[in-house]
Amino acid sequence: MQKAKEFIRKYKWIVLVLQMTVCFLVFLTIHATQRGINEIDLADAVLRGGYMLEDGGVHIDESDGAYGLYLDVDTEKIKKGWYKVHVEYETGYDDNGFLIKPLNGNPNAINRDVGEELETIILKSQHREKSVHVWAKEATGLRISFHFCGGGYLDVKGIKLERVADYTVLFFVLFLFTVVDLMVWEAANTDPAEQRRRYFVRGGIIFITAAASIPLMNGYILMGNDMMFHLFRIEGIAEGLKAGQFPVRIMPQWWNEYGYGASMFYGDVLLYFPAILLLLNYKLQTAFKCYIAAINLLTAWIAYRSFLKMGKNVKIALFGSAIYSLNLFRIMNLYYNNGLGAYTAMAFLPLVIAGLYCIKEKDGWLYLAFGMTGCIQSHLMSCEMTGIFIILLLLVEIKQVCQKSAFYNLCKAGIVVLLWNLWFLVPLLNLYPGDYKLKQMENFQTDIQQNGRNFTDWIYAVIASLNGETNVGRLGTFIGITAVCGLVFAFITAVATMKMDSKGVKHVGRGVGIFGGVSAIALFLSTRYFPYDFLCTKSDILATLIHSLQFPFRFLEMASIFAVAAIVLGLTIWNKAGYKNVCVIVAGVLGGICLIESSFYYQRLLIESPQMTKIDEYYALPESIGTIEYLPAAAEEFYAKQQVMVSGDKIEIGSYEKEYTTIQISCMNDSGQEGYIDVPLFFYPCYKAKDVETGSVLGLTYGENAKIRMILPPGYQGTVKLEVDERKLWKIADLISVVSIFVFFIVFISRKCIMDKKNKEQRDVR
Repeated sequence: MQKAKEFIRKYKWIVLVLQMTVCFLVFLTIHATQRGINEIDLADAVLRGGYMLEDGGVHIDESDGAYGLYLDVDTEKIKKGWYKVHVEYETGYDDNGFLIKPLNGNPNAINRDVGEELETIILKSQHREKSVHVWAKEATGLRISFHFCGGGYLDVKGIKLERVADYTVLFFVLFLFTVVDLMVWEAANTDPAEQRRRYFVRGGIIFITAAASIPLMNGYILMGNDMMFHLFRIEGIAEGLKAGQFPVRIMPQWWNEYGYGASMFYGDVLLYFPAILLLLNYKLQTAFKCYIAAINLLTAWIAYRSFLKMGKNVKIALFGSAIYSLNLFRIMNLYYNNGLGAYTAMAFLPLVIAGLYCIKEKDGWLYLAFGMTGCIQSHLMSCEMTGIFIILLLLVEIKQVCQKSAFYNLCKAGIVVLLWNLWFLVPLLNLYPGDYKLKQMENFQTDIQQNGRNFTDWIYAVIASLNGETNVGRLGTFIGITAVCGLVFAFITAVATMKMDSKGVKHVGRGVGIFGGVSAIALFLSTRYFPYDFLCTKSDILATLIHSLQFPFRFLEMASIFAVAAIVLGLTIWNKAGYKNVCVIVAGVLGGICLIESSFYYQRLLIESPQMTKIDEYYALPESIGTIEYLPAAAEEFYAKQQVMVSGDKIEIGSYEKEYTTIQISCMNDSGQEGYIDVPLFFYPCYKAKDVETGSVLGLTYGENAKIRMILPPGYQGTVKLEVDERKLWKIADLISVVSIFVFFIVFISRKCIMDKKNKEQRDVR
């Protein structure tokens, strides 16, 4: 073993270079064998309307009298793999389109969402090219059929079939090398006992992640309530990156390409991961499932690290991670409600709890800072609820908070959270006072108390489910029997610790009592019995905060994490007191209940009441997903189906080009006063219009239907380029966040290297 360690220390850089070389060769092999573009000859196409053009294209217009599928183009047989179909065209109407089907007679040979006759891939009049993905599961030819709606005209100028690279093998090789390098490094730098501990922990986290990801283990995707909205957010980020935005502020394709500013209201940093998978040509369904699996892994790992920080016991921390990851409300959010923001924020809540519990410790502030940052970047409503309970806990523990170490760490955490998130918070606070539809929505206007839970709702849902009347939503809107039984155990433990003499045990017992009590408060807040309506009548500020939560059951997030934290601390007390058998029995009972509970819910979710579909190709999604919260209040979403420009008197418009959120337009103002042009983009204060030649900035404001109105000075003549360009204040905030994150990691890595060096010297001495 000693020789192996010496070899690793001596040749580690050579090994790393060899690994990088192998990865590069794999990359080159993928590109050499899996890429290629073929031009499809239209001469042999089956034409049932229109006529062939001299340049080889096909033309049809409304004078032809034909409509429906008028043109079929067949490709040669293609191998199993990933492809893109590029169509070059011109059209004067937005309802024309095309669909793709396999020629081998097997409808499942390719993804079926590009072959639906009722939802053809639309060819928009403002574009000249359209591309869609095709994933061939077996060798087959393709039939590309064009649909003419009977209005306007459609010219099909050319079709290209491109084979795109599948990087899965490369990612597998990178993952394999990473695992091997980690194991080799640990063998050289840690003792056998520590290695066994780490393998045990990793095995446990992988098992927990797999258990929480069971509904993903099929060829379908569960149709959750908010799924389409979040799928479109992922697509929007991918398209925003294509448009050259970073960070993405406007999602270009939403609302018939009028652009949607959801990213400025709703944190989406973690969604860049599935968005990049889309850019690498992975299926939308695959990218979304990878995201959920990654969140499950992140939740299990963060919960373990947080509970280990609190209880200092590996097995108890793993147990806490398991019952939190498989919490009934969390599973419902993952697969039925599909509250992506909520279940992403739930991954970071354990960090907040651990940070508060250990706020006096040297690195306690770090847990709190990372936890709050994760909440801010995931779900503002979860962040709001977390803030309420942080204030409550600080008031309860005001004597502890006033101590120097705790107060200093709280201040440090607050400053760091502000600096790290300034790039997101500044635009949000800049926009929020404006007039947007979220302030007009019913959930923000009416009383929310009526949407609270009844204490008996869950019991009736279980009875109905056992009688075959499954309501998966009601069944999952509860913290679960595991958490309820755990709270009973926690309260018994809190009472028992009052009679114990150990100061350390009493401190932990106080934590059990506080966390258990806060969980009970959160449960009460989730019901219809809490006087929300009364509070709304007493204060406009309270009414705004309450209405922003929309549904009281959201407090089940907080009830769940505080309940699990109380259980973990309760087990820690009995373990410290020497009653290990109590820990084993309680963990066994709660673990068994959790297993039965999650299995029962999975059975109802996947078998009794399955709502499954396949969504592979994101270009096949409709462009007007029914989520309007972040539109300007004056926007008429149905009007946005038309791409139109409106201008003032004596304004002449020449050339016009629109690509994503960038518009270039040649125009002239012949009037003796200011003129304007309204362009097909919704107005958000993150655009800038400049004269291409002089660089002078033109004024922007709201136009008809909340579109961007470009103000043209008297006598103006030139070419204007309109694009996303953040305000100076936003750019300063971006810079501050980037610098603060960079400085933090430099300091953190430097300190870690110093600590590792000291530990190594101590091991060498021994």
